[in-house]
Amino acid sequence: MIELHLMKQLVAFKEHKTLSKTASKLFLTQPSLSRSMKQIEELFGVPLFDREKGRLFLNANGLLAAELSQHILMMERQMVTQVRALDRSSRTLTMGCCTPGPIYKLMPLLTQTFPGMTIAAEIQSENALLKGLTENIFQFVVTEKLPESSEFFGVQCGSEKLIAEFPAKHPLAGRKTMSFSELNGMDFILNAESGSWTDVLQQMMPDSRFIKLKGEYAVKTVSETSSLPGIASDWALSIRGKWGARKAVPINDAEAGKKYHFSCLMKHRKQFQDVFDMLAMQSSK
Repeated sequence: MIELHLMKQLVAFKEHKTLSKTASKLFLTQPSLSRSMKQIEELFGVPLFDREKGRLFLNANGLLAAELSQHILMMERQMVTQVRALDRSSRTLTMGCCTPGPIYKLMPLLTQTFPGMTIAAEIQSENALLKGLTENIFQFVVTEKLPESSEFFGVQCGSEKLIAEFPAKHPLAGRKTMSFSELNGMDFILNAESGSWTDVLQQMMPDSRFIKLKGEYAVKTVSETSSLPGIASDWALSIRGKWGARKAVPINDAEAGKKYHFSCLMKHRKQFQDVFDMLAMQSSK
């Protein structure tokens, strides 16, 4: 049997070409790596290397062995990921979101619907969310676009709008609404975990600088003492309330709004039907 650590070393040798460079990358000594290459060659039972003037080169057998080893290592990682995901799903329901806003709105609903489970949430790109859903990393995902594949079942779960939060004495604190063009060029406090909103803000306000802080507690702490405005959303504001004496001013551009869809795998629809029913009731109000 060829052990995984030998496969990893063979794949690394294919990538880095020389024993010295591969040994350095793997934090091994060159003699130790040479012994590993000899051992894996003996285990295959065929020549994997050409040897010229003290140097080692993969031959056709070696290249194929390295490619197959790389595939096996990838399958091993997928196996571990999926088994861990299955175990986690038996005790934890994980929701993946494209932005943090849906977490504010949906976490109380999920906690109420599944009182015996731990509810977790992560922010990822839309592609990563759908991939994670198929691999059972997520049990639900919230995306901007409704998944088109019949593999998924989803419903609209609301819409969110960006707001600018100004200190009470800021010249713009009394405005009814503002546009991105009017805000462009200002500095803002921003939660670093804003998901796809970050791309929107950087695109619509290319001349602005965003002071990114990790986590709501850090954003709240700085916002309560800073003279800089911040960017948040109506969903976040409705859950956590205002911070200090800040004034919320809606951003009126179409790009400042998102509609969201809540989805699961079609085969799990019945298991989570209560959530979909409650979302339908909320949207009909």
